[in-house]
Amino acid sequence: MLFSKATILTAVAALAGLVSAESAKVHVVQVGGKNGELKFYPEELNAAVGDMVQFQFYPRNHSVARSDFAHPCVPLDPATSNGTSGFFSGFMPVQQSDTYMPTFTILVKETTPIWYYCATAKHCENGMAGVINPPKNSADKTLAKYKEAAAGASTVVPGPPSGGETDPDGPSGPMPPTTPGNNTTAPPPPSGNTTAPPGNTTGTPTGTDSPTDTGSGASSFVASAATVILGAVAVAAFFI
Repeated sequence: MLFSKATILTAVAALAGLVSAESAKVHVVQVGGKNGELKFYPEELNAAVGDMVQFQFYPRNHSVARSDFAHPCVPLDPATSNGTSGFFSGFMPVQQSDTYMPTFTILVKETTPIWYYCATAKHCENGMAGVINPPKNSADKTLAKYKEAAAGASTVVPGPPSGGETDPDGPSGPMPPTTPGNNTTAPPPPSGNTTAPPGNTTGTPTGTDSPTDTGSGASSFVASAATVILGAVAVAAFFI
């Protein structure tokens, strides 16, 4: 059976999209601790464009909002940020006795640093902040410097929740955090009633600083098969 070149190229594009989606990762960030610790676990992580970051909320009442380095504890203003997208989870009250863990998931759209903070009360001023894709080889723009500036700032609460997807009945929990330290990772969520974040993801986040592999064995097979087929179709298109 013969196919037109346009049909084959369309198939190539579709398969390329499939392979790209299968390679996306989910990074988990724990927001606070069971006893109300004002900290993100981990505070810093690296994520590629197309990856997702899922914030899992622990007691007592926390939030996550994007800012920029120059204005700690102040939400990012899209009108003055060259189109850079901001986000705000809204407030997520959680009790120690709760058996659920609300989540807020964002899609990483850029490789530039994404600074964020907790907009609840004075949590930001007390050091509750983090960064995705921290600057490399910069002594001036570090999370420690951001926190120093935040200590003298005043928290500004953003408007309505935006820029991500909220799941009020996320993974079952909560559970206590690990011992804080450099690049401390969040503990894995309890097994049981876990939910996958939005998008083409099927795995349960493990809560490590390393990206979570969101594909099961079957999806990994699909990705491998798609790669092989993609190459074969591309070769066929070349000879048409």
